[in-house]
Amino acid sequence: MIDIVKTNTEVFEILNILGKEYINKIPVKLYNYIAYNRNKNSILEYDINENILEQGISDDSRNFIAYLNVKYWCNDEEKRKLLEQYKRNDIEYEKKLEERYNVDVFANRRKLNTREDIHPVKQEENKNILRKIKEFICNKIKKFRIE
Repeated sequence: MIDIVKTNTEVFEILNILGKEYINKIPVKLYNYIAYNRNKNSILEYDINENILEQGISDDSRNFIAYLNVKYWCNDEEKRKLLEQYKRNDIEYEKKLEERYNVDVFANRRKLNTREDIHPVKQEENKNILRKIKEFICNKIKKFRIE
């Protein structure tokens, strides 16, 4: 579950590190939303000379910054390259999921049954079901990333 306050706090601090040049490129309403919905008592310190990923920033905050980058800070060529990279990353991630949750496991289920006439398992049906589940989950994740 997304911790909106934590995400906004981290994003607010990163925006302030980036400076007015980047802040001025995002809509004022969005910046005000981030500023208003953050923990005003929390002061996070990031070292701009160090890799931000190694400084404990949350995945949600990284995704939010990536969204801001594509939506407001990149020119058309940079945006095209980033979106292509994100697409390649999604494909690679899906392949890893496929390997991790290999559908062949279900094909071997029949061998485990003591009686083959009880609930026979069809490999193609399982692949279709898993494909639909995977598409549903991926669509939900993509909607989350876009919003």
